[in-house]
Amino acid sequence: MSKLLHQLELISIHIPKTAGTSFQQVLEAQYPDRALMRLDFEYVYDNPAEPVLRAKNKTDQGLLDSLVRAGEIPAHVKALHGHFTLPDVQRFLSASSTVRLVTWLRQPIERVISNYNYLNELLEAEIRDRPQAQRLVKRLKRTIFEFASLPVNADKYQIYLGGRQLDAFDFIGLTDHFDQELIQLAELMNWQLPQSVHVNKTPRKSFGFTPAEQAALELLYQEDIAIYTAAEERRKSRVQ
Repeated sequence: MSKLLHQLELISIHIPKTAGTSFQQVLEAQYPDRALMRLDFEYVYDNPAEPVLRAKNKTDQGLLDSLVRAGEIPAHVKALHGHFTLPDVQRFLSASSTVRLVTWLRQPIERVISNYNYLNELLEAEIRDRPQAQRLVKRLKRTIFEFASLPVNADKYQIYLGGRQLDAFDFIGLTDHFDQELIQLAELMNWQLPQSVHVNKTPRKSFGFTPAEQAALELLYQEDIAIYTAAEERRKSRVQ
Protein backbone atom coordinates (compact mmCIF):
# COMPACT_ATOMS: atom_id res chain seq x y z
CA MET A 1 0.00 0.00 0.00
CA SER A 2 1.33 3.41 -0.97
CA LYS A 3 1.52 6.09 1.69
CA LEU A 4 -1.39 8.52 1.73
CA LEU A 5 -0.87 12.08 0.53
CA HIS A 6 -2.11 14.84 2.81
CA GLN A 7 -2.12 18.57 3.54
CA LEU A 8 -2.00 18.23 7.32
CA GLU A 9 -0.66 20.91 9.62
CA LEU A 10 -0.70 18.78 12.75
CA ILE A 11 -0.67 15.09 13.73
CA SER A 12 -1.60 14.34 17.34
CA ILE A 13 -0.81 10.89 18.76
CA HIS A 14 -3.21 10.13 21.61
CA ILE A 15 -1.72 7.68 24.10
CA PRO A 16 -4.58 6.35 26.30
CA LYS A 17 -5.19 8.31 29.53
CA THR A 18 -2.92 11.23 28.68
CA ALA A 19 -5.52 14.04 28.45
CA GLY A 20 -6.35 13.11 24.88
CA THR A 21 -10.07 13.81 25.22
CA SER A 22 -9.42 17.28 26.64
CA PHE A 23 -6.86 17.95 23.93
CA GLN A 24 -9.33 16.83 21.27
CA GLN A 25 -11.71 19.54 22.52
CA VAL A 26 -8.92 22.08 22.02
CA LEU A 27 -8.30 20.76 18.52
CA GLU A 28 -12.00 20.90 17.65
CA ALA A 29 -11.98 24.61 18.51
CA GLN A 30 -8.85 25.24 16.43
CA TYR A 31 -9.91 23.11 13.46
CA PRO A 32 -13.67 23.55 12.91
CA ASP A 33 -15.75 22.62 9.88
CA ARG A 34 -14.35 19.08 9.46
CA ALA A 35 -10.75 20.29 9.45
CA LEU A 36 -10.05 17.83 12.29
CA MET A 37 -10.22 14.09 11.64
CA ARG A 38 -10.35 11.57 14.49
CA LEU A 39 -8.81 8.28 13.41
CA ASP A 40 -7.82 5.24 15.48
CA PHE A 41 -5.92 2.57 13.60
CA GLU A 42 -3.12 0.03 13.73
CA TYR A 43 -1.18 -2.27 11.43
CA VAL A 44 -1.48 -5.97 12.25
CA TYR A 45 1.68 -7.90 11.38
CA ASP A 46 0.44 -11.51 11.24
CA ASN A 47 2.25 -11.62 7.90
CA PRO A 48 5.15 -9.13 8.12
CA ALA A 49 5.34 -8.93 4.33
CA GLU A 50 1.70 -7.81 4.10
CA PRO A 51 0.61 -5.94 7.25
CA VAL A 52 -3.13 -5.36 7.54
CA LEU A 53 -4.46 -1.86 8.26
CA ARG A 54 -7.21 -2.16 10.88
CA ALA A 55 -9.53 0.41 12.43
CA LYS A 56 -9.76 0.55 16.23
CA ASN A 57 -12.27 1.81 18.77
CA LYS A 58 -15.01 3.92 17.18
CA THR A 59 -13.27 4.41 13.84
CA ASP A 60 -15.18 2.85 10.99
CA GLN A 61 -13.22 0.37 8.90
CA GLY A 62 -15.10 1.58 5.84
CA LEU A 63 -13.76 5.10 6.36
CA LEU A 64 -10.22 3.80 6.68
CA ASP A 65 -10.59 1.68 3.55
CA SER A 66 -12.01 4.63 1.59
CA LEU A 67 -9.01 6.76 2.49
CA VAL A 68 -6.69 4.03 1.25
CA ARG A 69 -8.62 3.72 -2.01
CA ALA A 70 -8.46 7.49 -2.54
CA GLY A 71 -4.76 7.50 -1.74
CA GLU A 72 -5.02 10.71 0.24
CA ILE A 73 -6.49 12.47 3.23
CA PRO A 74 -9.14 14.98 2.03
CA ALA A 75 -7.69 18.45 1.45
CA HIS A 76 -10.06 20.07 3.97
CA VAL A 77 -8.53 17.99 6.81
CA LYS A 78 -5.72 19.93 8.47
CA ALA A 79 -5.28 17.99 11.73
CA LEU A 80 -5.30 14.28 12.56
CA HIS A 81 -5.83 13.05 16.13
CA GLY A 82 -6.24 9.55 17.47
CA HIS A 83 -4.86 6.32 18.87
CA PHE A 84 -2.06 5.31 16.51
CA THR A 85 1.65 4.80 16.98
CA LEU A 86 4.48 6.81 15.47
CA PRO A 87 5.70 3.82 13.37
CA ASP A 88 2.17 3.22 12.10
CA VAL A 89 1.52 6.85 11.14
CA GLN A 90 4.90 6.91 9.38
CA ARG A 91 3.80 3.86 7.37
CA PHE A 92 0.33 5.33 6.75
CA LEU A 93 1.13 8.89 5.63
CA SER A 94 3.64 10.42 3.25
CA ALA A 95 6.42 12.45 4.87
CA SER A 96 6.03 16.20 5.24
CA SER A 97 8.49 18.83 6.40
CA THR A 98 5.72 21.21 7.49
CA VAL A 99 3.43 19.00 9.57
CA ARG A 100 3.77 19.34 13.37
CA LEU A 101 3.88 16.08 15.33
CA VAL A 102 2.66 16.28 18.94
CA THR A 103 1.75 14.00 21.83
CA TRP A 104 1.12 14.13 25.59
CA LEU A 105 2.63 12.04 28.39
CA ARG A 106 1.92 11.51 32.08
CA GLN A 107 3.91 9.69 34.74
CA PRO A 108 3.72 6.04 33.55
CA ILE A 109 2.48 4.40 36.75
CA GLU A 110 -0.09 7.17 37.24
CA ARG A 111 -1.20 6.59 33.65
CA VAL A 112 -1.85 2.89 34.21
CA ILE A 113 -3.71 3.60 37.47
CA SER A 114 -5.92 6.07 35.62
CA ASN A 115 -6.53 3.49 32.91
CA TYR A 116 -7.48 0.91 35.55
CA ASN A 117 -9.94 3.36 37.13
CA TYR A 118 -11.44 4.19 33.75
CA LEU A 119 -11.91 0.55 32.72
CA ASN A 120 -13.26 -0.28 36.18
CA GLU A 121 -15.87 2.47 35.89
CA LEU A 122 -16.92 1.19 32.45
CA LEU A 123 -17.25 -2.33 33.82
CA GLU A 124 -19.27 -1.22 36.84
CA ALA A 125 -21.64 0.70 34.56
CA GLU A 126 -22.11 -2.40 32.40
CA ILE A 127 -23.01 -4.68 35.32
CA ARG A 128 -24.81 -2.17 37.56
CA ASP A 129 -28.18 -3.95 37.26
CA ARG A 130 -26.83 -7.48 36.94
CA PRO A 131 -26.17 -8.97 40.41
CA GLN A 132 -24.82 -12.27 39.10
CA ALA A 133 -22.33 -10.48 36.86
CA GLN A 134 -21.27 -8.33 39.81
CA ARG A 135 -20.51 -11.42 41.89
CA LEU A 136 -18.50 -12.99 39.06
CA VAL A 137 -16.50 -9.81 38.52
CA LYS A 138 -15.63 -9.61 42.21
CA ARG A 139 -14.25 -13.14 42.01
CA LEU A 140 -12.33 -12.69 38.76
CA LYS A 141 -11.32 -9.02 38.55
CA ARG A 142 -7.64 -8.21 38.82
CA THR A 143 -6.32 -5.93 41.53
CA ILE A 144 -4.70 -2.67 40.49
CA PHE A 145 -1.26 -4.18 41.14
CA GLU A 146 -2.08 -7.27 39.04
CA PHE A 147 -3.37 -5.04 36.24
CA ALA A 148 -0.37 -2.72 36.39
CA SER A 149 1.98 -5.72 36.38
CA LEU A 150 0.79 -6.92 32.98
CA PRO A 151 3.67 -6.37 30.51
CA VAL A 152 1.22 -5.06 27.90
CA ASN A 153 0.52 -2.07 30.18
CA ALA A 154 4.18 -1.32 30.89
CA ASP A 155 5.45 -0.44 27.43
CA LYS A 156 2.87 1.99 26.07
CA TYR A 157 5.33 4.83 25.52
CA GLN A 158 7.83 2.54 23.83
CA ILE A 159 5.11 1.34 21.46
CA TYR A 160 3.43 4.67 20.72
CA LEU A 161 6.68 6.61 20.36
CA GLY A 162 8.47 3.86 18.46
CA GLY A 163 11.11 3.54 21.16
CA ARG A 164 12.79 6.72 22.38
CA GLN A 165 12.10 8.78 19.26
CA LEU A 166 11.40 11.99 21.18
CA ASP A 167 13.28 14.07 18.63
CA ALA A 168 10.70 13.09 16.02
CA PHE A 169 8.14 15.22 17.87
CA ASP A 170 7.78 18.97 17.57
CA PHE A 171 6.02 19.07 20.94
CA ILE A 172 5.61 16.62 23.84
CA GLY A 173 3.31 17.97 26.55
CA LEU A 174 3.14 16.74 30.13
CA THR A 175 -0.37 16.40 31.52
CA ASP A 176 0.61 17.56 35.02
CA HIS A 177 1.29 20.98 33.46
CA PHE A 178 -1.57 20.90 30.96
CA ASP A 179 -2.54 24.60 31.07
CA GLN A 180 1.01 25.90 30.84
CA GLU A 181 1.94 23.35 28.18
CA LEU A 182 -1.09 24.30 26.11
CA ILE A 183 0.04 27.93 26.09
CA GLN A 184 3.45 26.80 24.81
CA LEU A 185 1.85 24.74 22.06
CA ALA A 186 -0.49 27.59 21.13
CA GLU A 187 2.56 29.82 20.60
CA LEU A 188 4.13 27.17 18.40
CA MET A 189 0.96 26.75 16.33
CA ASN A 190 -0.23 30.39 16.41
CA TRP A 191 -3.51 29.41 18.08
CA GLN A 192 -5.94 31.64 19.94
CA LEU A 193 -6.92 29.73 23.08
CA PRO A 194 -10.18 30.12 25.06
CA GLN A 195 -10.02 31.54 28.58
CA SER A 196 -10.05 28.09 30.16
CA VAL A 197 -9.85 24.48 29.08
CA HIS A 198 -11.44 21.63 31.00
CA VAL A 199 -9.06 18.76 31.62
CA ASN A 200 -10.97 15.48 31.64
CA LYS A 201 -9.35 13.53 34.46
CA THR A 202 -10.31 10.21 35.98
CA PRO A 203 -10.38 10.88 39.76
CA ARG A 204 -7.27 9.60 41.49
CA LYS A 205 -7.61 6.91 44.10
CA SER A 206 -4.99 5.84 46.60
CA PHE A 207 -4.09 2.17 46.19
CA GLY A 208 -1.30 2.13 48.75
CA PHE A 209 1.20 -0.07 46.96
CA THR A 210 3.57 -1.76 49.35
CA PRO A 211 7.25 -0.79 49.03
CA ALA A 212 7.91 -4.14 47.35
CA GLU A 213 5.04 -3.61 44.88
CA GLN A 214 6.19 -0.06 44.13
CA ALA A 215 9.74 -1.27 43.50
CA ALA A 216 8.46 -4.06 41.24
CA LEU A 217 6.41 -1.61 39.17
CA GLU A 218 9.28 0.85 38.87
CA LEU A 219 11.46 -1.96 37.57
CA LEU A 220 8.79 -3.14 35.13
CA TYR A 221 8.11 0.40 33.91
CA GLN A 222 11.73 1.52 33.85
CA GLU A 223 11.86 2.10 30.08
CA ASP A 224 8.63 4.14 30.00
CA ILE A 225 9.81 6.03 33.08
CA ALA A 226 13.08 6.79 31.26
CA ILE A 227 11.10 8.13 28.30
CA TYR A 228 8.97 10.27 30.59
CA THR A 229 12.06 11.58 32.41
CA ALA A 230 13.61 12.53 29.06
CA ALA A 231 10.41 14.40 28.17
CA GLU A 232 10.63 16.24 31.50
CA GLU A 233 14.17 17.32 30.61
CA ARG A 234 12.95 18.56 27.24
CA ARG A 235 10.26 20.58 28.98
CA LYS A 236 12.79 22.19 31.32
CA SER A 237 14.84 23.41 28.37
CA ARG A 238 11.65 24.63 26.67
CA VAL A 239 10.33 26.72 29.58
CA GLN A 240 13.62 28.30 30.64
